Amino acid sequence: MRIVYGVMGFGRGHATRAAAVLPALMANHEVLVLAGGDAYDFLKDRFPTERIPMICYQYNGSGEYDLFKTLSVNLPLVFNVVNKGEVLQKVTRRIVEFGADVVISDSEFLTHRAARELCIPRISFDHIGVMVYGQPLLSARDKFMSRRDVEGYKLLMGKPQRTICAAFYPMRNPQPGVDSVGAILRDDVIAAKKTASDKGHILVYLNKGDDMLGPRPEIAANLQKLGRPVMLYGTGCRKARIVGNITYKPLSKIGFLDDLKHCHAIISSAGNQLCGEAIYLGKPMLVVPDDAVEQRMNAMEIEAMGVGEQTTINQLRLPLITDFLARRDTFIDALSHHVSDGKAEAIRLLEQYIAELAGSVPKPDKELSIIGKTLGIMPYLAAAQWVGVKQQWRAAG
Repeated sequence: MRIVYGVMGFGRGHATRAAAVLPALMANHEVLVLAGGDAYDFLKDRFPTERIPMICYQYNGSGEYDLFKTLSVNLPLVFNVVNKGEVLQKVTRRIVEFGADVVISDSEFLTHRAARELCIPRISFDHIGVMVYGQPLLSARDKFMSRRDVEGYKLLMGKPQRTICAAFYPMRNPQPGVDSVGAILRDDVIAAKKTASDKGHILVYLNKGDDMLGPRPEIAANLQKLGRPVMLYGTGCRKARIVGNITYKPLSKIGFLDDLKHCHAIISSAGNQLCGEAIYLGKPMLVVPDDAVEQRMNAMEIEAMGVGEQTTINQLRLPLITDFLARRDTFIDALSHHVSDGKAEAIRLLEQYIAELAGSVPKPDKELSIIGKTLGIMPYLAAAQWVGVKQQWRAAG
């Protein structure tokens, strides 16, 4: 079979999940990967990968989600695609040239839309589906805020023929016909468990680290006072540099995994992939979720499992960090009860669905007009931005 695999390019979580299953798929099928952003950079040297445009969240100078900026940056691409413009036509032509029998997509909307136009069957394989097709742990505020993300996801992705959701925690009350699997671990992460140890350093990883740390110099100052080496990723530096006990490092798959498997504990954003890998390797987490419902959902699960704590970037102070480290043994005890590896089950389901769907012609999605969709989601967008503005006012005093 010929498989087109679309990968959302924002962050590396989508790409690492794809990298875990692609070798097995490529052993049985011809595969073309279409990805943008960080995912393209992560996958291009190992898999047949071509760059495509991408949408992504936008943040303000303090690292907080900026809805207006996100819309202004992404709406031209979204409208081009929804109106079957040049961008969608290019992706559509490439899928036709490749002769795809099935399209798999990890939150990547261009391949979803192109496959829909071509009546090629689609398999959705991502983490966001946990929120779209299940009932995850959410705060009262995020239960409302999540409607923005859920409706936006449905608007962009449509209704695939098969849906697989991957998470480091059990999916709660999945809708009928939706499959859930555990954390999707790469082979090198599984191999790393055999040599994992505690060399005493703290691993810090923050998405958009410069935006997070730049306005908050006290965070680096607090990390300097820990009395332990700190390996800090996510700042965008291209060459490692040492400042006191902090080593600022560029993102590197091998270097990051080495620091991960030998760390004492982790302070990081709350991405699903990193959380799953940390739990598998037995590393307690102090998670600092990005300003996104999905990350706050993951952070709540970390606390519910007892394998770590959550905080916000503005609360990341020395007493909180030292208290977290003092409770490390408690988290270590809980970690062994929550290890999961859903890769084998995910590959089994993907192969099953590829066989079931290849050669079939799906019925077209029944869609609202773009005006109807925009009007439907607008109340959630407006409310979400208003809540964000109020939070910024409070933070400003």
